[in-house]
Amino acid sequence: MKDKIHAKWKQFWSTLGIRYLGMAPDDFIPTPKDRCEYGFINGYADGYVDGIKDGKSEAIELCVGLLYHQYQVIRTHHGKEADVSLLLKNCIMEIRNAQGQEMDQ
Repeated sequence: MKDKIHAKWKQFWSTLGIRYLGMAPDDFIPTPKDRCEYGFINGYADGYVDGIKDGKSEAIELCVGLLYHQYQVIRTHHGKEADVSLLLKNCIMEIRNAQGQEMDQ
């Protein structure tokens, strides 16, 4: 029974591209916490920081797109001098200014 469990874990690790989790598979069956720690420790150096940067940029663009869409709707139905319209426009401008300052640094 024990050999079958280890064989299944070895197969599972090989599908993820994991060969070693700090101990031999015969001695250790990882918990979800162990797999998470392994992924964080080994993934952080392999482009994790770049992934955060790309993800942040993507999230900001999504937010700006949603705000701009809402701005277009409000501007169309309430005019561009409406309070909500001006608020949305100022939000978009502040986000773009913050992006510019971040790029300067």
